[in-house]
Amino acid sequence: MVGYGQFLTIDQSQIEAISTALAATPKEAEKAMARALNRTAQWMQTRARRALASGLNIPSKVIRARLRYALYNKSTERVRVWFGLNPVSAIRLKNPRQNATGVKAGGEQFDGAFIATGQNGNRHVYTRVGKRRFPIVSVYKEIEEGASILERQVFEGWEDFFFQRFEHELVWEGKNK
Repeated sequence: MVGYGQFLTIDQSQIEAISTALAATPKEAEKAMARALNRTAQWMQTRARRALASGLNIPSKVIRARLRYALYNKSTERVRVWFGLNPVSAIRLKNPRQNATGVKAGGEQFDGAFIATGQNGNRHVYTRVGKRRFPIVSVYKEIEEGASILERQVFEGWEDFFFQRFEHELVWEGKNK
């Protein structure tokens, strides 16, 4: 599966500076960092789903299945965020409708396409290869431009969010000793 991923790694000098300012022990700082990284990954997943759904005109539920993140790993001290960028079947786009020239789905027109029930019993959008009745192939929408949307709208500003969450978690950790 084609995808776009990033590892979230944090500058340890900033972590130590905040920990020292709040008089936190190394164990408290490690717990706070793990929670802050996990929450940052969740926040990025939500932002990515919203940005991709609006930017690509694809339903949010289709995008949600393509987003993954791995929780904080103590040995590597990072979180992995991954987004699947394989093409989306045209039938999964918003409101697919047959019209005189083809199929319109998700604001895009697929000329020469038609909606039919496949061998598995589900509806699909197909187009013919050549002039004969068969073969037919499924129609997909490319979403590789989603990587640039992710760069612009999701991966900018995550460090600010992380340090805000880290400070909050460190204060909470200090109150609940």
